[in-house]
Amino acid sequence: MLDDFEKIFGLPEQLEQCYCRSMELCPGVWLDWLDWNLRHSWLIKVPAHSHLVQILVLLSGLIHIEDLYPTLGGQRSYFSRSGISPSYMEQYERSQRIIRWSDG
Repeated sequence: MLDDFEKIFGLPEQLEQCYCRSMELCPGVWLDWLDWNLRHSWLIKVPAHSHLVQILVLLSGLIHIEDLYPTLGGQRSYFSRSGISPSYMEQYERSQRIIRWSDG
């Protein structure tokens, strides 16, 4: 059962095995939990966008992001202040499990 402040989504099994749950902690502040078993490599182009402060921590797996965000301890986390983010590419290697916690 979902509360009004929660969202759950996933990807079709033919693409990947993915589960994401998002909770709005207060207006405009979301907490996301993502569990993604990668069977394919992915290269995702993220367009320029505005956002509030963002924090991402990978509990497992690696994401390769162009030298855009300051990372905390290599490729397992990043911190980004609010503002306009330029477009960038994210690269995910196959045969890994990504467990991600983020807010923003």
